[in-house]
Amino acid sequence: MIRAYIAGPLSRGGVERNVRRACDISREFAKLGYAIMVPHLSAYFDGNEPQAVNSLSYQQWIAIDLAWVEVSDVLIRITGDSEGADQEVLHAEHCGIPWFCVNSVEDVADVHMQIQNMEELAI
Repeated sequence: MIRAYIAGPLSRGGVERNVRRACDISREFAKLGYAIMVPHLSAYFDGNEPQAVNSLSYQQWIAIDLAWVEVSDVLIRITGDSEGADQEVLHAEHCGIPWFCVNSVEDVADVHMQIQNMEELAI
């Protein structure tokens, strides 16, 4: 099972919208057999309503996120302005972890094929 870390905007552009978008995209990867990590769900860490800020600092969340990036097989970067997601991509590159961009659920099948082709080349 391919472990996929889902990186993308959280606070910029609306927390609820970004969490929904990340969940929609992640669900499609999960249907294809990926083990997904969706850090956007941390927006609910302190309760039922999504928060742009919660009881852990930004730096604490980045440290947690980068630890998950390190054990992922692939990083999926959802398009949009995000300093945190940009840091996660740079960390993936540093760790030799491939990453792919998606804009919406319509992109998932194409990215899946790219990942499958990459997997076949590695054999």
